[in-house]
Amino acid sequence: MKFQQYFQISFIILLQLSSSSTFIQDLDKSNFKTVIADNPYILVEFYAPWCHFCKEFAPEYEKVAKILQEKNVPIQVAKVDAISEKDIADEQDIGSYPTVKLFKNGYSLNYHGERQAEDIFKWLLRNTDQ
Repeated sequence: MKFQQYFQISFIILLQLSSSSTFIQDLDKSNFKTVIADNPYILVEFYAPWCHFCKEFAPEYEKVAKILQEKNVPIQVAKVDAISEKDIADEQDIGSYPTVKLFKNGYSLNYHGERQAEDIFKWLLRNTDQ
């Protein structure tokens, strides 16, 4: 019995550690405006769950969040399901998926470069005070 409890606790801790390695916040109509307003720099991906390019891009976007976290760069990372949050996508003039925007003090700047984590990271450094 003790071994089983130990195993369950260890498994839960392992899951928490692996899921907390990178943090990408989900934004929706309940928090989008507040999160954008509360963060001087926030990188946001607008995606469609069915989009092949979005699925390919997801691991690179995770890498961006991980690089920012590891280098202690104070840029938040978030994503918006542009299909279920159509009003936000329309308001942000999202025409294709994935679309990545950097919000700087509430103003947005579209990312048009390569979809590789290192390229995005370098672009972020050039476009922020970091």
